[in-house]
Amino acid sequence: MRSLLALYKWLADRPSYMLLTACDERLEAQKPARFRYAWIGLMGLAVLAGLALIGVWSVVWRICNDWDRLSRPAAVTAVVMLVWPMRRALVSIGPSLRFRDRANQMAVAAAAAALVGVGFMSLVDRYPYATDYPMPGFIGWIRPQLSIFRVLLLMPVWGAWSMLISVQFLRPNEVTDPITRRFARGCGPLAAAACMAPPLIGTIVYFHYMVPPGQIVITGGTVFTAIVSGPILCRIGGGITRRALLAGNMITQIFFLMLCTIWL
Repeated sequence: MRSLLALYKWLADRPSYMLLTACDERLEAQKPARFRYAWIGLMGLAVLAGLALIGVWSVVWRICNDWDRLSRPAAVTAVVMLVWPMRRALVSIGPSLRFRDRANQMAVAAAAAALVGVGFMSLVDRYPYATDYPMPGFIGWIRPQLSIFRVLLLMPVWGAWSMLISVQFLRPNEVTDPITRRFARGCGPLAAAACMAPPLIGTIVYFHYMVPPGQIVITGGTVFTAIVSGPILCRIGGGITRRALLAGNMITQIFFLMLCTIWL
């Protein structure tokens, strides 16, 4: 128990984790220089978040012991995702769209949460491993056998990459806080391009079995959403802000999920 608590404290102190989940007050107390390479941790954290969602889905599925119904594991996994680690990103969508009224902001967050819940419940439990390309046994574990798990693993990674690519199209200005400014300057075009490889290759490899043009639509649509959502939200807000980047993260994940529910 102590080791788990120590691990959580270590994780909670990582710049990438704070960028994704911390309140504004806690971020303001940090030294901006710590966030220079937060983009690296952000991609790693996204993979861990995807694995955690897979674990939650698997545990609930086994506890329910009803392999023909996905509603309960889907609902629990959606709640876990939206409470952690995407809670702050979820509530950032409304303010980023310039909804000033609290009720309207909550309505936007509720609509986004509903899309995630419906998307999870609409996923199909296919086992595409029979048509998968052969892979050496020592790396075969990187390819989940269940299509649902492949979606859960890729969602956070695409969302994290959207934050990296968004800062390539705008420069920090007077509305950009020091933390976000340091994050944006630390992640250059080469870093953003390199970090595109994991979700792009993963999507192509994981969904190779789809009937055309499903794979192309999911990949191209998600890349397009990741590229345009963050910059548009930043322009609406007058510049690069952490809130806009987080909102773009959430929107990218939702759009990826919706495309998967249509084409899987």
